[in-house]
Amino acid sequence: MNMEASEIVRRNEAIARFMGWAYVEESEEQWAGYKANGMEREFYMVESLCFHTEWSWIMPVLVEISLDAEVSLTFRPMGQNLNPLCYASAGQKSKHSYMDGNLSPIETVWRAVSDYCLALEEQKS
Repeated sequence: MNMEASEIVRRNEAIARFMGWAYVEESEEQWAGYKANGMEREFYMVESLCFHTEWSWIMPVLVEISLDAEVSLTFRPMGQNLNPLCYASAGQKSKHSYMDGNLSPIETVWRAVSDYCLALEEQKS
């Protein structure tokens, strides 16, 4: 993936917030991370969020997004990649295409999902 580590973290944090994960910071220990929603003992350091590399992390997010009637995520095979063609976010009819043949299927889905989560945060601010 051709993206700065800080941008990957920023996008993964937006996804965690979208999923309702609580941000936890311990100043004495100097760590910060996210406690998974509904998971009493699941805690992940900010840098160890794996939405961009693990299907088991990104698929529940995709399911959550699909419950929004305003959102349409369309996937179609393109070569060896699975490319989300567009989504409409929170009532807007803005379309986003992800046609980069250099991305793996999970990277393509992760970019679409993280863009959606970032767009929702931007609309709320």
